[in-house]
Amino acid sequence: MRKPPFFAIAIAAALVVAGVAGWAATNTQARVVNAPGEGIDPLQLMMSAKQLPSHHYVDYSLIFN
Repeated sequence: MRKPPFFAIAIAAALVVAGVAGWAATNTQARVVNAPGEGIDPLQLMMSAKQLPSHHYVDYSLIFN
């Protein structure tokens, strides 16, 4: 069996180390969920939607020749 070249192994190891280092260095903060009275109310949004286009689906599954 042929051994992989050292250069390919070194590149793969460097990419793994760079990925782990980049992941460990990030300090992002998770977004906090808004309180119930704040932000967008999905129920109100759906109830107030008017004149939305309707999608027409033609079902050809029951047509026999």
